[in-house]
Amino acid sequence: MRTEQGPLILRSGRQKVILAVLLLSEGRVAPTEQLIEAVWGGTPPPTARSQVQICISALRRTLAAALPGRTIETHAYGYTLTVRDDDLDTRVFNRTVRAGQRAAADGRLNEGIALLQEALSIWRGSALADLPGLMMHSEAARLEEKRLSAIEQRMEIGIELGLHRELIDDLAGLVAEYPLNERLNGLMMLSLYRSGRQAEALAVYRKIRKNLAEQLALQPGRGLRDLEHAILNQDESLESVSPDWLRIDFVRGRAA
Repeated sequence: MRTEQGPLILRSGRQKVILAVLLLSEGRVAPTEQLIEAVWGGTPPPTARSQVQICISALRRTLAAALPGRTIETHAYGYTLTVRDDDLDTRVFNRTVRAGQRAAADGRLNEGIALLQEALSIWRGSALADLPGLMMHSEAARLEEKRLSAIEQRMEIGIELGLHRELIDDLAGLVAEYPLNERLNGLMMLSLYRSGRQAEALAVYRKIRKNLAEQLALQPGRGLRDLEHAILNQDESLESVSPDWLRIDFVRGRAA
């Protein structure tokens, strides 16, 4: 959450968790029971409800001082937080990604890749990294999936712009971070092939095939297999300005 001086800083771990739940609810009522679950899991103390009320009061004072006009309202069974769109990194990120997607779809590729990069620059480490609990971990995974999707789209547009050589180092780092992600591996293969490095492109395929077999007992999806076949046969379509291989529905979600 942003203030004019930068991100809002809270010292209390419980307040951080409660504020995160309120923000992730995006204006909907966050039930008190949900807040209790987020803070204490399945073993809340008898005083949990009153402790939540204490945290809410403290958050109201903090918000009044740092972000006037942002309010926490009490409802029969929970609380809502009213904020502005620009207060939340997630909203700014989502809005900027959508703008980048629209620009790319309209053929304004340079604008599209710039907007996606702007969106990705909002991220400062892992989302909700300092917040404990299963609920926070689940939300963090959802947000990370959005970030990864934006990264993939940025790489795809870069290849369409003919930046395959410049993207190889970035893709190598991403493939190392997400070794079972077929989309990223496919983009790495295509970038290497278009840079005249056919053997290395095929080596990337062999590595992910081995990793999938050993770790998940799976084979690469149809899209990645077809891409390997095209590289083996030096298919002319791989050299087109906007190759069809960028449209392949690679299997996603296989991230280690």
